[in-house]
Formats: sequence, structure tokens, C-alpha cells
Amino acid sequence: MRPLRPICHIQMLARTLASSLALLFVLSFLPSSAFSQDTVTGAFEGAVTNGLTGDPIEGATAEITNVETNVTFTKRTDARGRFYQGLLTPGVYRIRVSMNGYQPREVLQRLNISRTGEVVPVPVSLDPAASTTPSTPTPPTTPAPAPTTAPAPTASTVVRSGINTLDARLSASFTEAEFRNLPLGGTTLTRTFDELTLLLPGVAAPPQTLGSVAGPGVGSGVGSAGQFAVNGLRSRGNNFTVDGSDNNDEDIGVRRQGFVALTSQPIESIREYQAITLLPPAQFGRNLGAQVNAVSKSGGNQIHGTVYGFFNSSQLSARNFFDTAFGNATSPLLTADGRPYCSMVSH
Repeated sequence: MRPLRPICHIQMLARTLASSLALLFVLSFLPSSAFSQDTVTGAFEGAVTNGLTGDPIEGATAEITNVETNVTFTKRTDARGRFYQGLLTPGVYRIRVSMNGYQPREVLQRLNISRTGEVVPVPVSLDPAASTTPSTPTPPTTPAPAPTTAPAPTASTVVRSGINTLDARLSASFTEAEFRNLPLGGTTLTRTFDELTLLLPGVAAPPQTLGSVAGPGVGSGVGSAGQFAVNGLRSRGNNFTVDGSDNNDEDIGVRRQGFVALTSQPIESIREYQAITLLPPAQFGRNLGAQVNAVSKSGGNQIHGTVYGFFNSSQLSARNFFDTAFGNATSPLLTADGRPYCSMVSH
């Protein structure tokens, strides 16, 4: 008679099999690391095709270069003519696609913060290169009619972000042009880029509070006011990040403040600013209010910088409608030490 296996050995095999099945179950639901994104990076997915037949081109070389830093990522197309590059920071990228027997093509693609966390499609069409083999002269024939297909894109085309068709989020992003041209500091007590969020639908200023401590919100008292309220939620229900890192004050739930300024980062240091007010993607979290993300300016191969100053005085504001005791009097504008700086007439 064959001896029976020990009970402990059978139990050990059963545990090992159960652990292996559980591990396979968990791994089957994990996303692919090649397609993972965070809150401050985006991705390009190109589709390279033959400009005449429309067939995908396998083995083409795609060079994705950051225009500012010259950092290049090299990819090759698969059997479907596709290439993918993720974890790209916002900026302008030059995508050059080449293949033996085809004319190379370059496309300039701008990756804004509004498109971070998603895959931006980059279609590229390559035309076959002209043959250099001498051909036997043939008698002239009647020229064939021109094809009715759309012409190929030019060698340098800037493709900007369009309408979001991937999810139902409500958001807006602001670039350096808006920072320079839009007036800031007229609504809030401090000149901060968070004031741009008040331009979005569903965003309201926090209620006026009492106190003498100035805060970044409308009114005084940073602990009570906060920056803004979104969709009827409390002003403490927002999530603030800078370059994807947490920038929330753990005590009072608003943006973390600096030691010498009420904002932790000056406007001149911000490259882009994004606020998602409804249904943010899965990579965001923490709070149910707005997801507010700021991206700092980064370095490049060219030496650049900014020298800035900010002057604010109530004497530069328009006179109150009911303040008519002095009529159209001239108000002197004084420097910090009391010397006259200039004068202006208030009407």
C-alpha cells in the first residue's frame, strides 16, 4: 500500500497555491507602468503612416526633443506604426520621425498642464522619398488628375491642445501670458495666482470674516476665509499642489503660507496654473473641492531670468463715489520715507 502524504505537507502546498493565485489576481488589476502618469506630466502617442497608402510604418524612428533643454527620447514604431513616450513635463517638444525610403518630418507639439495625466495623440504622415535611379525616357502622356486626398501637414506645425473629449472634468489652465496681462490683487488682499480661480464657473469668494490678521482670501483671517469655495463646498475643501507636491497647511486646510509672504511662491516663478473644479482624474485626490496645481518655471540651455517689483497704493485707486469732501483735489504720492514720489489728480 502506498503511504499517505503528511497532512502538514498538503496544507503547505494548499497555502502556496492560494498565495500564488492571490498574487496573480492582484497583478492582473495593476495598470501598466509604461502608461502611468502623474499630476504634472503628460504623454505622446504617435501614429506613423504612409502618406500615399495610409498603411502603418513599422520600424520608424521617432525623436522627441524638449526644445528648451534639448533632452531627447528616441522611440521606434511597432507593427501598428505607433510609438509612446510618457512622463513628459509641460513644454514645447519637437518630434522628428524618419524612416529609410521616406522623407523625414518634424512636428512641434505643445504639452500644457491642462493635458497632463492624459495621452496626447500625434499623427504623423511620411511621404515616400523620390527615387534617384535613372529611368528610361518615355513619350509624353496626358497628365493624370491630381489626387483628392488632403495635403500632408507642413514640416513645422504647432499643434495646440483642443477640447477635452476623454473625461467629464471641468477645469481651466493659465499660462505666463495670463499672469502678465490679467490684473491680480484687486479682489484678494494679496497678489496671488489663486485669484485666477475666481474666474471659473462654480467658484465663489469665501465669506467675509472678522479679525485683523490678513490672509490670502477675501477678508481677514486666513484660518476662516481660505482662498475660495468651489461648488458650494467649504473653502477648506480644496487641494493645493506645487509641481505635484503637497502644498496644504495641515492645521487650517488652505494653501501653505511662506514665512515672509502670504503666498509660498511668487507669481513670477509660476509657469502654468491649473484648477479642476469638478470630476478630477484618478491621480488627484485628498479633498472633494478644487484640485489646484501650479507648475514652476524650469531651466533651459539659454540663460534667462526675471527681475520684478510690485508697488501697490490706495492712492492709485479710483475715488469712492461717496467720498466727495475734497472734490478733485490733488493727492501727493509719497515714498516710504515720506518724500514726494509724484502726484496725480483723483476724479
